[in-house]
Amino acid sequence: MEREDLVAHAAEMGERLLKGLETLRALPAVGDVRGLGLMAAVELVQDKNTREAFPTSLKVGPRVYTAGRERGVLYRNRGDVLEMAPPLIVTEGQIDQIINVLGESIKEVTEQS
Repeated sequence: MEREDLVAHAAEMGERLLKGLETLRALPAVGDVRGLGLMAAVELVQDKNTREAFPTSLKVGPRVYTAGRERGVLYRNRGDVLEMAPPLIVTEGQIDQIINVLGESIKEVTEQS
């Protein structure tokens, strides 16, 4: 860990991850983005202003998870919250892929709902 300075690398990649996920707030279904270091989460809501949740019958979170998995990225799904915690050795390109795939998956699912 010291030889490869993974602590500093993780801090840098964590900033990149959170900054990138913040751009997803522009999507109508993204109600919250939160994170610390390389642990982050995006909460999906039906109404951004009231933070009203999607009806559970729509299974939006699980469908976004599946769309991401089909694009080659795994998230942890907890209801309508998508969580991620990439490894300390994650690259800038992989961080960008996590963000891009999540954005694409959210758009795909919420435009159908």
